[in-house]
Amino acid sequence: MVERKNGQSDTQNADVFPVNFGDLLNREILEVDKEEILSQIKRQKTIEELDEPITMDKELENHITQAKNSKAPGESGVTVEALKCLMTHGKTALLDLQNIVLNKEYDAEEWHVVILKCLFKKGDMLNANN
Repeated sequence: MVERKNGQSDTQNADVFPVNFGDLLNREILEVDKEEILSQIKRQKTIEELDEPITMDKELENHITQAKNSKAPGESGVTVEALKCLMTHGKTALLDLQNIVLNKEYDAEEWHVVILKCLFKKGDMLNANN
C-alpha cells in the first residue's frame, strides 16, 4: 500500500509512482555547454598557488594515518584500510601519481562525474511523498 499526494492510501502501487516521480524521471535531457557552466563557477586555489609538491611526511602519510576506518570506498573500491597497509614503495607510487595529477599532467573524465543516490531517512516508507 502506498500513500498518494492527497493523503489517500492506494493498494495499486503502479499508478502512484508516475504521478509522484513522472516529472522527475521523464525530464527532457538538455544539451548543456559544460565549459560555459564551469566558467561561471568561482575557482579555488589550484596548483599554481602551491609552493611545492605533496610530500610523504607532510601530507600523504598524515592523511592516510588520520583517515577513519570502515568508511565506504570510492568508485575505485580502495578502502582506507588498504591504504594504511601500503608499504613504502606503494605509498611512493601513490605520491607520484598524486603529484602527476596536481601538475596537470593527467586528468580523467571520470573524475568529473558524480553519482547521486537518494537515501530514505525517516517517515513512512510507503509514502511516495517522502
